[in-house]
Parts: sequence; structure tokens; C-alpha cells
Amino acid sequence: MLYSETMQKSLINILSVMALAATSFAEKTHQCKVQASDLAAERRIMERVLSEPNIKPEEVMSQLMLSRYELGKFDASVGEEILTAKSYPLPNSDLKVSVAVFYTDERIPSADSVSLALLIGPKAEENPLEAIGASVMETNLENDTFILQVRQDIKLKGVTWRVSMQCFCSTLEERKKLLLKRDEDEKKLREKEPGKK
Repeated sequence: MLYSETMQKSLINILSVMALAATSFAEKTHQCKVQASDLAAERRIMERVLSEPNIKPEEVMSQLMLSRYELGKFDASVGEEILTAKSYPLPNSDLKVSVAVFYTDERIPSADSVSLALLIGPKAEENPLEAIGASVMETNLENDTFILQVRQDIKLKGVTWRVSMQCFCSTLEERKKLLLKRDEDEKKLREKEPGKK
């Protein structure tokens, strides 16, 4: 059976849109890390920085690192409808930290998007995005997106902890190149405007 020219064009357009949707996400991974920070200890460190202007940055960083516990690192695969979920034990407790990263182009109109979820609970959750009580963030994913973060605070044995997951969408070097290119492009635009330099 032969298709009319209009049907053939429609079919080509549909296939083109499907191919574009399938390739809209770059084939790569985002590096994610999950950590817990003692908020009171961090506050004391910052107060010390404010009261001692000559404190060495290395000393500040070493003290900050002592107030933070890295729970884990993982690579989240970037792609249409891909869910990466992990769970980690929360130190000095019986609790689990469940995290998830989910990429799609269906949640935010006309944009690739990413959702992050973090849940602290008595057991590991397979998909914290669907769990009651989870902290969830959702945003569109642009070429210049650098860091995504979701967090949840919890008080354990009198200490307030901030548990967070950060996902790095580009390296610092990639970020610098992108910002330099953006500055160059803006400068060229300003030079083209009449009467402006």
C-alpha cells in the first residue's frame, strides 16, 4: 500500500521528533554525593571565622571536614526515564538515607528535567521519589546547570544534622569554559548594539 505524500511527510516529522527526544539527553553521568553535616559544629566554625579574620583557610576547611560525614558517592546515568536510587546508613543511628535521581522530559513542558529525592527513615526505600515525607526537588536541566541539591534535617541525640545529596552536572573546568564563552558572547552582542561599547 502506498502512502500519500502528506502521510509520508507526517510520518517523517513524527520519526524526527522521536529521534530528537531520544537524543535530547547527552549520554553521560552526573556525579552525586550524599553527606551529613553537624549544623551546630558548622555554625561554631563560621562564628570563629567571623571573630578571627586572620584564620587560615586550610584550618577552616579541615574543621568543616570534621563536622561532615560522607555517606556515599555514585554516578547517576543521564537519560530518558532513568532512575538511579541508592541507600546509605546514617552514622550513629539505625536510620537509612535513601536518595534518587530521575531524568525525564515529561514533567516540565518543553524541557529536559531532573528530580532529586532524599528520605531519612527506618528502612531503605526503593524509590524515595514516591515516598511520603521525602524531600524532593525538580528542575529543568539546562546546558549551564552546575550543581543540584536536595536536603533534609533531622535531630538525633540532641544534634541537628543536615543530610544532603548534591549532583554535579559538569566539572568545575567545564563550568569555567561555559561561563567564559557566555561572557564572550555577551560582549560581542554589546559591541553590535549601536552606540554601546
